[in-house]
Amino acid sequence: AVYINEMESAIGMQEENLAIAKEQNIINQTKYRLGLISKNELTELETQYASQQYSLEELKLNKDALYLNLYKTLGTGYNKKYKISLASEMVPLGISKEGLETAISAEIAKDVYLEILRNSVDSAEFSKKVFSSQGPTYDTRKKNLNSAQRSYKDGKAAVESAARESYTNILKYEQKQNVLKKELEVANNTYNTVKVNQSLGRVTALQARQAHLAV
Repeated sequence: AVYINEMESAIGMQEENLAIAKEQNIINQTKYRLGLISKNELTELETQYASQQYSLEELKLNKDALYLNLYKTLGTGYNKKYKISLASEMVPLGISKEGLETAISAEIAKDVYLEILRNSVDSAEFSKKVFSSQGPTYDTRKKNLNSAQRSYKDGKAAVESAARESYTNILKYEQKQNVLKKELEVANNTYNTVKVNQSLGRVTALQARQAHLAV
């Protein structure tokens, strides 16, 4: 669903981008007729425009493929239509580097899979201590315990590694978010300036649309 939402956003952006490119293509044709650009330059610009058209069609095909995967996962008919709605909000992680170990310990304590592995270790330890003439030999019980302990150790290491990797990635996303906020502020300021200049006849409607697309 997340990928579908992102793909639909990308399609919307590309459609707006293509609409601007279409207007620019008309301008390029006029420039060529007026002798302002060469035939080679026009051909290159037309190729770029055709590439943008292809990119839009490719995005739409990718979206259709994602929907097919969704229908397959849900087990519903392919003719059924869904509207994907995601209201995401970025919330600060709120975990300092010093508090990471405590957070990881809490994650390990509540991990269901690790709980199963811990129970396996306890069971193997109990089995090792209890002798039964009809049960497995001591060496077998010892091997079972060692195996259970290794599984738990490996599982715990995997959880710790995933937690540390997630922590690093989240910090990167938070930093990227801050950069994007500043870029958005600049883009908004530029767009507002362009709108004022458009009202004064200093820039074209096409330039205003390009500034809006940047936002």
